[in-house]
Amino acid sequence: MPAPGLSGPLVYVGRGELSEFNGRPVEGAILLMELDSGRAWLTAADLGAGALVYIDRGGSPRTVFEDKFELSPLRFPRFLATAEEITHVLGDVAAAPGGIVA
Repeated sequence: MPAPGLSGPLVYVGRGELSEFNGRPVEGAILLMELDSGRAWLTAADLGAGALVYIDRGGSPRTVFEDKFELSPLRFPRFLATAEEITHVLGDVAAAPGGIVA
């Protein structure tokens, strides 16, 4: 039996613009997306991503978080990490070739 949790490629998609998904392995992947991405998380879910980690660069107003609420039953795990945490663990994800971090 597989260990509980999530697994898949870790892929950086910036602010989640459609062009940032092009050529990147999204289906089943765990995506890293900038927090100020509006409702782009819905595109990630529609494209078959397994989960999403928002990158919080600090100083985000409340309205940035309001874009993330969804009342419909959608099973799509989303997490929040600071840019410092991401950089400490993964380095400069924006510089990953083809967006593929790991």
